[in-house]
Amino acid sequence: MHGYRVSAYTLSVIRSLAPKHFGTHNAPSTYAALEQAWAKAQRTNSPFPVYSGGCESTIYGAPEDNYAFRAWHDSIHIALKAGFDVIGESAVANEQLRQLRDHGVSAQDCLAAGFVASYLARRERALTDITFLLPLVA
Repeated sequence: MHGYRVSAYTLSVIRSLAPKHFGTHNAPSTYAALEQAWAKAQRTNSPFPVYSGGCESTIYGAPEDNYAFRAWHDSIHIALKAGFDVIGESAVANEQLRQLRDHGVSAQDCLAAGFVASYLARRERALTDITFLLPLVA
């Protein structure tokens, strides 16, 4: 998937699913901090903070599009009450793929987005085989 970019349609879907957000290096890094930041954003009707690092070269193109993916991803953590462990990240990845499919996103873009989301769930080991994602986009 090296060099791959998701389609403009997929980016528009991700942007539409993302809550109001802004990029910062001071974003929540634990589930408890995520809950607090989410509650504050909801209470004050303000944008939600997402991590701004590592956005120089992603499948989403512009850093702002990567921020949108992260905001959407984090909002699903909240909706599912899913932690940052492998089980929680896998639940979030599956929900993101379901939402993308429901919006008619291509299987290739679902696979690319699923690769990113599933990487988050499996970041403690290197990924060399992404075929485990194929059932998620079938």
